[in-house]
Amino acid sequence: MVVGSPMYFGAHERPRFGFLHWPNATVRCGVVVCPPLGYEDVCAHTSLRKLAESLSSLGFATLRIDYDGTGNSIGSWSDPNRLAAWQQSVTDAIGWFHWHGVDTVMLVGLRFGATLAVLAAESDDRVAGVVLWDPVVNGRRYVRALQLLGNAADPSDADGGVSVAGVPFTQATLDDIAAIRISADRMKPVALILADDAAGEVASLVNQAQPDVEVLVVSGTRALLDTDAEISVIPRNILKEIERWIVAQSPGGAKVMPQPVLETEAREHSGPITIVHRARRIGTAQIFAIDSTPTGAAPSHVAVTLNNGVAASIGPGGAWLELAHRLNQAGWRVLRIDLSGLGDTPTRPGRIENDNYPASAVADVDDLLGGLDLDEISAIATIGLCSGALLGFDIALAHEAVGTVVAINGRFDKPFTDRRHHRGKRASGQTQRLIAIPLSKTPLLGRLERMPEFLWRALDRLHLVASPSVAIERVVEANKRVLMVFGDDEWGLGALQTRSGRRFGALLQHGAVTQTLIAGLDHSMFAASARSHALDVVVAYLRGYSPEPRSVAAVRPQVQL
Repeated sequence: MVVGSPMYFGAHERPRFGFLHWPNATVRCGVVVCPPLGYEDVCAHTSLRKLAESLSSLGFATLRIDYDGTGNSIGSWSDPNRLAAWQQSVTDAIGWFHWHGVDTVMLVGLRFGATLAVLAAESDDRVAGVVLWDPVVNGRRYVRALQLLGNAADPSDADGGVSVAGVPFTQATLDDIAAIRISADRMKPVALILADDAAGEVASLVNQAQPDVEVLVVSGTRALLDTDAEISVIPRNILKEIERWIVAQSPGGAKVMPQPVLETEAREHSGPITIVHRARRIGTAQIFAIDSTPTGAAPSHVAVTLNNGVAASIGPGGAWLELAHRLNQAGWRVLRIDLSGLGDTPTRPGRIENDNYPASAVADVDDLLGGLDLDEISAIATIGLCSGALLGFDIALAHEAVGTVVAINGRFDKPFTDRRHHRGKRASGQTQRLIAIPLSKTPLLGRLERMPEFLWRALDRLHLVASPSVAIERVVEANKRVLMVFGDDEWGLGALQTRSGRRFGALLQHGAVTQTLIAGLDHSMFAASARSHALDVVVAYLRGYSPEPRSVAAVRPQVQL
């Protein structure tokens, strides 16, 4: 497996971000992977990464990109001229390969990424072939789908646009997308079309396909995209077909080419300050991080954002990007990281990929702290949503350097049933395995929460079900601070109130614990106005953070996995 190297490319004043998977030996040609937009990108992230890793092992230099203003690229979804900027991002990736001596380039696009691949390749003779995986053929239909989904998630937008899973599409962007029609005569002569159903939207392309266009009707895309990212299924059959086609279409020769020196730093002007973003891999576990620091100072306070579910380091709908900008303005240094097995950090040996609650998070942060100059740092805070919120307690309990935990919509009702080797890493304690089964079933939660508090106390004393408040108690006992932010209808909050009762009430009276309830804050923070309110609360809290003097560099535990 060739682990992707993070890099920036394109215009120096507005660089785009990507991961380059460079073959270990010879290079047959270059491949640009064009992802879908928004939440579809979250669902497809692991699959497209595996495709890039596999192609690089076959000799194809593969670049996975974030379009202008998306992912880790500089800019915003709300900037003007999105469609043109996204198309230019693909063109810049093609140009990067040619600049570095890779003359033959192919494009692989999924959903709207396939549409952008067609638009970019239409008049670019440098592209030798295009893979169109379930392409968006009719822009108007795609916009209607976005509007339906957006209206279900967040119905209002000042300019008439929509927000879908936390990602804003302005009305101008929707209008540009709606005007798109992809026909067979716009495709490169050499193309592969993959579709779940040849009678669906891609029927017009299939019916007009030229002799050099191969059409495959193959299942797997719906199980990848039309579901929650946590249960998305990698369509290995589709990935194999893409690899087969690219191998068949690639030139016969190959060149011995060492990986070029990559640009791993980008500067962004944000209000009165300039922010330096450094793309890094840290430690033996190759933890991926974007390290964002305001220039002109050496921040002594560091915030570390953690994955929520299987989402990558940008956070839900890009929330951690927005939070990082606000904290940088407040003088904080921010590290947005992918824990092992999530996003773009490799899975540690013996662990499983896409584990929402990896016990290895403690070791990951140990690697992270080992890559920092801790002598210059006086405070470290973890920030997490849902699963990341709970992992923050594990990390704070294990690392003296971490002085505060920011937990947004923490799933304090989560029953942990780790194997013996990992039990001690959980600040939240353990639940007996047989009891954990009904506690994990969402339909049963309402009935279980009707149990009186004294029964929950008995289960805790018998070491059958850990009290939801135990993680907070342990971190407070370690002289650390906790901010909890909840939507007003959160399961995790309900579990604390119902199961921990008086213990939770006592914690709220403790000076180290702060709780804020936000009306309308959905679990994943997709609703724009409520999310902005939540981030305001976090920034205001950390602005006022005056930690007790502690030697941050003093304790760096050695964690064995």
